[in-house]
Amino acid sequence: MYSLHKIIVTLAFILLSATAYCGNPFGISAGAGEAGRGSVCVMRAGFWSSFRNQALLAFNKSFLVGINYENRFGISELGTCTAGTIIPAGKSSLGIICSNFGYPEFRRNTLAASCGLSLTGRIAAGVQVDYFSERVRCDNEVMQALTFETGILYLPSEKVIAGIHLLIPCQIHSENHFCPQC
Repeated sequence: MYSLHKIIVTLAFILLSATAYCGNPFGISAGAGEAGRGSVCVMRAGFWSSFRNQALLAFNKSFLVGINYENRFGISELGTCTAGTIIPAGKSSLGIICSNFGYPEFRRNTLAASCGLSLTGRIAAGVQVDYFSERVRCDNEVMQALTFETGILYLPSEKVIAGIHLLIPCQIHSENHFCPQC
């Protein structure tokens, strides 16, 4: 039986992780399994999870390609299309992912390249370079940002997994310009 203390601590960690994720407007669409868990998947092995914690890439030993389309509330303007690939390379694996959100009036794109490496049999680490761009029809300028993510995974036993994912936050500021064409 689970004690009430363990359940409360577990829920606190899940809620803190979900809150931190909600603050990232450039977070990629995670796939059905990860979305069902609120995109809290830094320790769950899987294709889309590998882009949430890059250390998980080290455990993918086969060539993988995935495409995900998410259409929120049945509104095409809120649609997100994401495509990714994982390429194994010995003790490491390389990942490339691109995501496109929006419609012609407002477009948000993400492009990322990542690498996960098995350091020992029980420790893996990974790093990812992210490029974000955002375009609003009224602005003639494309707002851009470059940032990094990193992840570590530790397997102290067969039943225990510990993972950490760090994202260097960035903000793309857009000033509210008056645009007579809008």
